[in-house]
Amino acid sequence: MEVKPHNVIALSPIEHEKAFLLERAVESSINSIVIIDARAPGRPLVYANHAFYKTTGYTASEVLGQSLHFLQGGHSEQAVIDEIVHALEHQLELKTTVLNYRKDGTSYWNEVHISPVREVNGEVSHFIGVLQDITDKKSVEEQLTYRQTHDALTGCLNRDFFEERVEHDLLLPAPATNVGTLLH
Repeated sequence: MEVKPHNVIALSPIEHEKAFLLERAVESSINSIVIIDARAPGRPLVYANHAFYKTTGYTASEVLGQSLHFLQGGHSEQAVIDEIVHALEHQLELKTTVLNYRKDGTSYWNEVHISPVREVNGEVSHFIGVLQDITDKKSVEEQLTYRQTHDALTGCLNRDFFEERVEHDLLLPAPATNVGTLLH
């Protein structure tokens, strides 16, 4: 008679195949997929797929058991970080964009989707995070914005920008003046 540890669940061949396929799907994703322990202090990372390690430059031994705060740096927007912390503390789903940093210090943009994993009793045990690197998309958006307001040849602010500023300034209310100062 084979003795199995109490925490090992015997899977049927169909369940085993399904688990294998799910694992392969997650590992083959081009997006970073992480699992965070919602119950442990500091909400540590308990799993990250290959794409996460490739994108960030970190290894499993460097990040597992750590909070994902190590991805944030000097230019990460505090309001976005607060939004993420709020979602985790209140066990909410969240979609946001955040500036993160790789191990080598270079920055990259992530579109982040966070979803709580609820047990049968409704308690949140983990969070699943899907992080899509949108650095190239953000770069294109910045280039388009620049081109809308700058002359392609000179790099100076263009006529459209100038006209928009003048129109904006004309719509502002006139500053209050003191009649006494104008007479003197």
